[in-house]
Amino acid sequence: MNRFICFDNLRSAAVVLTLAALLLQSWTAFYEESAVVAISIVFFISAYFGASALRIRTISFFLKDKWKRLGWPGLVLVLFGIEEQLVTSALPVTSWVPLWLFLLFAGLSLIKHVNHKVLQHRIASKPSVPFLLGFLVLLAAALFLCQAFLPQSLAIPYIARIRPDWLVLSLFAFALGVYTFRHRWFTPSGYQPKSSSLFGFAIMVGVYAAWMPGKGASILTALTPALLLVAAVLGLTAWFHQQFDKHSAWSHTLHRISYGLFFVSEPIILHSMWFLQPLAVAVWLKVVITALVLAIYGYLLCRYALFHIPCFKSKG
Repeated sequence: MNRFICFDNLRSAAVVLTLAALLLQSWTAFYEESAVVAISIVFFISAYFGASALRIRTISFFLKDKWKRLGWPGLVLVLFGIEEQLVTSALPVTSWVPLWLFLLFAGLSLIKHVNHKVLQHRIASKPSVPFLLGFLVLLAAALFLCQAFLPQSLAIPYIARIRPDWLVLSLFAFALGVYTFRHRWFTPSGYQPKSSSLFGFAIMVGVYAAWMPGKGASILTALTPALLLVAAVLGLTAWFHQQFDKHSAWSHTLHRISYGLFFVSEPIILHSMWFLQPLAVAVWLKVVITALVLAIYGYLLCRYALFHIPCFKSKG
């Protein structure tokens, strides 16, 4: 499959949104909403390209490649989590992403092992109303069960803090990416979301911000993030396909270092905020200083160190 530059840029934007959410965790509404959008985009696009790679490669080669790209960095992040807990008394919240994504790819490989035709292209189609309704109902039901019967977050001592609802959200975004690949959405001959989809995404952003913070488990609090996931995938894909379907010098650089920047962002942010905590300055100034440290130090690490490690090298 030819690389979709709009997806490269969209994934880079999701990484930047993740960094902003980590910097502004105290702003609960922004943090929660940004996490839903970023998780939806990252796992959807990863599944879309991953299913494409698995379709034409052997399972063993595919899993070795994913272990190199996700497994080893994930294990290193676990070690960072232990160190961060000991030094800053704060558990990381994004270190679960690489290992969880690897497990999802392993599950997809198992499905292909059972049925080799599962990833074959189907007739190009567009989203049907029954499919979207079924997807939303299943996702909303799963999120409701998480909200009603599980704690908001689960702490794995010295490793990470995991949100059960985010695991469910990422699983469904991954499944949607695989389904989309099979039915050839976003290809030249397949379905292309219209610009009106971005308007739907803007509406869901407002609804989520107004409704979700501080609410308990209910049908609406489960349905809202489910709708935001679909709106983010369709709306942002439509916008980036129309406006950002080519690389500039800065967007290509960001695409090449985005994975490494995601990898180093949380340790840098946690340690910077910990060192700045005793200073008697405004919180916003601490955030600005941390953002500058992340931008400069993260770029230097990615561009001149991580970029030369095979698992962080860009494929596009």
